[in-house]
Amino acid sequence: MIYYTARIMFLLFVILFLGTVVEIFAAAGDLDWSFGEDGIVITDNGFDSEGIRDLVVQSDGKIIAVGYSQAGQNPTLRSVIVRYNPNGSIDSSFGASGKVIIQLVSAGELALQPDGKIVFVGSRESFPFDFYVARLNSDGSFDTTFNGTGAVSLDLRGTGDRAYSVKIQPDGKIVVGGTSLRPPSANLEDYAIVRFNANGSLDTTFDGDGKVFTEILVQNQFGYFSEMDIQPDGKIVAVGTRSGSDFQEFLIIRYNSNGSLDTTFDGDGIVATRFDMLPTTRIDAFASAVVLQPDGKIVVAGTAAIRNPSYISQAAVVRYNTDGSLDSSFANGGKAQIIFPPFTQSSASDVAIQADNKIVIAGYSGNSNEQQPAVARLNADGSLDSTFSGDGSNVIVGTRNRFSPAYAVAIQPGGKIIIGGFSGWNLGSDFMLLRFEGSTCMTNCAPRREVMADFDGDGKTDLSVFRNGTWIINPSSANNPNTYSTTQFGFSNPANLTPADFDGDGKTDIAVWRTNYANSAAAFLILRSSTNTLRVTLFGITGDDPRVVGDWDYDGRADVAVYRAAASAGAQSFFYYFPSSAPENYVTIPWGTMGDEAVRGDFDGDGRMDAAVFRPSDGVWYILQSSNNQPHYERWGLASDKRVSGDFDGDGKTDLAVYRDGLWAILQSSNNQPRYAHWGLSGDWLVAGDYDGDGRTDFAVWRAGVYYILQNSNLQAVYHYFGFSNDIPVASAFAR
Repeated sequence: MIYYTARIMFLLFVILFLGTVVEIFAAAGDLDWSFGEDGIVITDNGFDSEGIRDLVVQSDGKIIAVGYSQAGQNPTLRSVIVRYNPNGSIDSSFGASGKVIIQLVSAGELALQPDGKIVFVGSRESFPFDFYVARLNSDGSFDTTFNGTGAVSLDLRGTGDRAYSVKIQPDGKIVVGGTSLRPPSANLEDYAIVRFNANGSLDTTFDGDGKVFTEILVQNQFGYFSEMDIQPDGKIVAVGTRSGSDFQEFLIIRYNSNGSLDTTFDGDGIVATRFDMLPTTRIDAFASAVVLQPDGKIVVAGTAAIRNPSYISQAAVVRYNTDGSLDSSFANGGKAQIIFPPFTQSSASDVAIQADNKIVIAGYSGNSNEQQPAVARLNADGSLDSTFSGDGSNVIVGTRNRFSPAYAVAIQPGGKIIIGGFSGWNLGSDFMLLRFEGSTCMTNCAPRREVMADFDGDGKTDLSVFRNGTWIINPSSANNPNTYSTTQFGFSNPANLTPADFDGDGKTDIAVWRTNYANSAAAFLILRSSTNTLRVTLFGITGDDPRVVGDWDYDGRADVAVYRAAASAGAQSFFYYFPSSAPENYVTIPWGTMGDEAVRGDFDGDGRMDAAVFRPSDGVWYILQSSNNQPHYERWGLASDKRVSGDFDGDGKTDLAVYRDGLWAILQSSNNQPRYAHWGLSGDWLVAGDYDGDGRTDFAVWRAGVYYILQNSNLQAVYHYFGFSNDIPVASAFAR
């Protein structure tokens, strides 16, 4: 679909002139007119030539853009970082009037740390063009705990280096990717990956000196590095382009977490992909961006171009399996090629994954005289999503200037799509942002009900215990207490059981969180019920609380998450989660203070976990509602009570619930009225769950191998013998 701004304005004028009353509905792919001016924001940073190179979105919806700023033919170049409020206005609380300027450095990429700090990478624009890494506090000031000054300039080999991409590992280490000219001739470029410790020093556990170089170019070949991403297991996926006298191809390299090439990836760690269709037809391929799907598949976006007899190009998206092979279930043998009308040239510059697994690409449609911003959305199978702008793509013709390509894309909480680039012509160019309606399940689908310990997916809590590293499960669908399965998973005494539906198949997955898993890093170990395969995600540190796992991003899958309490009075506590819908970013939510304890639940009923804490000092539950980012406070219970997560009144919202020496006290969210039930003894394990499948949490305790359940549907008592006295009942995993 092509969007003509002038034409729309003319039609609105006609409607108003004729006195006709109409309703205008925004659909997926339409410009969001509540953002800036008619969905477009232009920012002049004071120089003639300016443009956005990368975007990141904070958990509160604020947008951070980074780009270049240059004065005409003046060689002086600077990078500008601008933070915008969710509506597109500049956030004046950031830096100097919303902006941070870094002199003599070209712009690369941004990454957000879980604590809200911002990491920027680029290149020093003076010989030998060093890697430049800076870390900013959330207010835009330089973080002096990083290398003492907040920035590091690193000369890799004395020949010339350029940094383009940055990602943050769960343990806080910073991985930077780019290129380095190969000595001694210094006329060929190699991939360069560098890992820094959180304090800005080189991480010498990474290939011995913190630096890895990969020779991808031989003879007269040349190439480019574009971007990288980090898998949950710590492996690094780097993408770029390799060229020769008669070819140009996507190049993907995967490294192990120690910097060595991953030989499980196509045998040698390197995969090249060409787009030649016929022996006489050369199609040059340029890879621009990479993103990892939650299932581990790799999505690379770029351009496929025919040079002769005239230059014609298409946006290209390729999906690879985890072993490096092309994913034959995606588009045409793993490759999708998209034309953005109305011009002969189409290109994809960046790619993102929505919460519903749809793929969004941003780029441009153009020719030698004009380039206009373009966005497209693909279904999970690689076909164009016809619900997006009518045919899957939208080109914004008539933005303001003849040259307005897009180079970056990001997705805000709630599903709206942001793209960034520049808008300019003879008089120069400025930063350009556009926002499109997303209309995904994050905003218009019914929330999915979570059932505790439902391993068979029938909507009922199953009898289950953990015994010395073995999970013993009696599926409620079998309707037979003597039918059970055993699965060896975890140590005999794991730090935490974290059962949840991480793969989105409607069944609870067996999962544990283990501290000191690898190099002192903590990790979630998940046995996915959909594939019976192991997922390992490094996340958190010793002392974190992992009992806040759940669906934080509304994609129907539980996300790994931890709560980190403040270590001193007056300091900030944080919730951290790793969204399965956008695995390239770790999200941090500041909430709570020293002494607070995290409470788990969806208190506003929007299908997403809320950041919530109970404060023993005042007996108040402090809840940050994900539906509107507004706080909610309720006083309920005593510090000595045990807090329970559950929907006892069946309205789709987590109720405030406590247990005190056999008394259950519930503040029902449906009517804000209290409800009480006497069930259990003071030393019982709390195993609240929906055992009868009526959509309401039942009152339940476990004592010395017996489940005692008071069914919410009919207040009937039910008893089940399951387990030994030294077992751990699985349904108690999130009770406190």
